[in-house]
Amino acid sequence: MSMPKLLRAGMWQMPLKLGMGGMSRVSKAMAVTEPFHKQVEGPHWYLMNLGTRTARQGQGLGSQLVEMGTSRADQAGLPCYLETATEANVAFYRKRGFEILGQGECLGHTLTGMVRQPR
Repeated sequence: MSMPKLLRAGMWQMPLKLGMGGMSRVSKAMAVTEPFHKQVEGPHWYLMNLGTRTARQGQGLGSQLVEMGTSRADQAGLPCYLETATEANVAFYRKRGFEILGQGECLGHTLTGMVRQPR
């Protein structure tokens, strides 16, 4: 993502909201997942920061969010890429056609990069 797009997306607020410790953790996670993301060649959709509150899980909201991104990517003929940090999420995304590109350890978590080819 280019710097202007990152800024427009509000990423400039991250250091203010996360502090130095939070930014250090984000930097470490990005270093682990960057090699997976680079495996997706050419234009693609990056499904970033999808989630639902615990109290709302199991109601289909997460599936709707993923469907919104994947359907638009399908229309454009582009793959979708995402990262996740739980085995439950890996299973969730696999059911929706995503395949694992790679996994790496970061701060006690296994981070997984996944891609879904357009349909």
